Amino acid sequence: MGNISLIVRLTRGSHPREAVRKSRRKPSCSSELQSVNAVFVNLKLNLARVLLDAYSRRHEAQKIYLRQAAAQRWVDWRDQVLQGQAPQAGHGQQLAACDAQLRVVSRTSSPRSQRHRTASVQLRVLI
Repeated sequence: MGNISLIVRLTRGSHPREAVRKSRRKPSCSSELQSVNAVFVNLKLNLARVLLDAYSRRHEAQKIYLRQAAAQRWVDWRDQVLQGQAPQAGHGQQLAACDAQLRVVSRTSSPRSQRHRTASVQLRVLI
């Protein structure tokens, strides 16, 4: 049981690899080896859970960022079309194109999708 307390003590505040390196002594019995393996399996599972949580939070943050960027581009396009004027009947087709483009970009944007950049260039040519 001495190795388990040593491993737990070493893993607090230090890198797990360092704890493994410091605890290279051979366990005196198979039950102690199983206990040591269980500690490391738990450490690995906890690390996997933390990483998965971090990846999913980053993914959600990236989606929020892409939606915000699309909305900002829509505002910029609308400003380009209106040029400081109030919306009039003559702006209808161009404003509808801006709205449609926002819907397309919102549907297709994902962290791995860069289609919104291409769509942005296409809309600017239309305007």
